[in-house]
Amino acid sequence: PAAQALQVAGVIVAALLAGPIIYHLHRILKSHDFERNPGTVSELSLLPSDYKAAWGQDAIPWGLKAPRVLYQMSPGWIKVGLSAIGIGLGLLRRRTRRWTFFLASTGLVAFLLSMGTNLKWGEATASPPPQPSHVTPQDAPLAAPAPPQIPPPPKFSIWEKLCQYVPGFSQVRSPNRFAVFVQVISVLLAVQALQVATLWSRLRRARWLAWTLRGGVALAALLVAGETLPWKTKLWAAPDLAPHQGWINFVRHETPPGRGIVYLPFAKGYDVSVFEPTTNAMYFGTFHKVPLANGYSGFFPLSEVYMRGELETKGVTPDFLDQTAAQGVEFFLLNTRARPPLPPLPASGHRVRLDKVWADSSGMELYRLVPIQVAPPQRID
Repeated sequence: PAAQALQVAGVIVAALLAGPIIYHLHRILKSHDFERNPGTVSELSLLPSDYKAAWGQDAIPWGLKAPRVLYQMSPGWIKVGLSAIGIGLGLLRRRTRRWTFFLASTGLVAFLLSMGTNLKWGEATASPPPQPSHVTPQDAPLAAPAPPQIPPPPKFSIWEKLCQYVPGFSQVRSPNRFAVFVQVISVLLAVQALQVATLWSRLRRARWLAWTLRGGVALAALLVAGETLPWKTKLWAAPDLAPHQGWINFVRHETPPGRGIVYLPFAKGYDVSVFEPTTNAMYFGTFHKVPLANGYSGFFPLSEVYMRGELETKGVTPDFLDQTAAQGVEFFLLNTRARPPLPPLPASGHRVRLDKVWADSSGMELYRLVPIQVAPPQRID
């Protein structure tokens, strides 16, 4: 009963922590009718060969010539070997049998899920068209046109079934991230192997055998800890807030409720590197608290995609000013130090004009979208 009460309490705590986030995310995705691009999900799905090599400086360079360099997901061959020993030793001991079974089964499920759309069964080969019995292979070119080929039966994909029936799977962008569970579980099972070996060393009456086992455990632990060393991490410093404090305060106090801001120039493409200036604008947004119409995320709504397409093909046009104003944009934040520089902005659209309201040494300029007051047509008697 006590164990069941703890389990129920754990479920309640997890629901209280994750529930609001899941609800908010579901509401946003549903409002934008967001769907994942199958090509992107397939590209970010792993292959079994991706587990041959570890990312970083590996002590045992097996599999370093794997075809996909950016997908080196092995936790390290020493850890893999020790984790296999840990599974065997854990299943032999009654005290750790259930825990070991949980870890092993979870690791297997995570391994399969990391395959994503690449986990399929069946051959997708086209069936040959049926030939009349009286037509020989030599006469086949002279015979009547053959009926179209029978379409191949589709492969059975676990991922597609999960997306159809399990809520949330259809929004997963990177199945390869399930590899994190495989790596963590491999480490835990390897540690379990070392723990069991340490317990055995304490039960040996022969001192030389006990010290030999302890030395082997210590050596194995050092090998596990230093088997894979990470590459040098490249960090990017956050921009200095002091030069930008002026326009940030202006945006925070002058933006009406429900209105937003657009950062220019838009990032060209979807690589992470090109979003660096946009990410700085998102960082500034944490201080002025005004929604940013464009940014970097795993979820790009159709409105952002359409806005990006308009800018890439036509640039900032009078129609673009009218469209963004209708969508709730109050300010354009222009980075004058961006390279290549943007062409001059139009003075106005058909329904709004663009007024410069801020410029300083930070390199940022603010333009406000102001509605144009159109005089009603005069009646002629």
